[in-house]
Amino acid sequence: MGRCAIPAFYSSQLLYQSAYIWGLFNVKKITLELGKIFVSSCSK
Repeated sequence: MGRCAIPAFYSSQLLYQSAYIWGLFNVKKITLELGKIFVSSCSK
């Protein structure tokens, strides 16, 4: 789990940052995206 937690965390930081910049801070959408990122980075 530690192997995929780092890219998922990094991706989440980028996602929150871009959402903040573009004013699209939709927590539910971001959470879904984070879930996809986490799953894809863990399943490799």
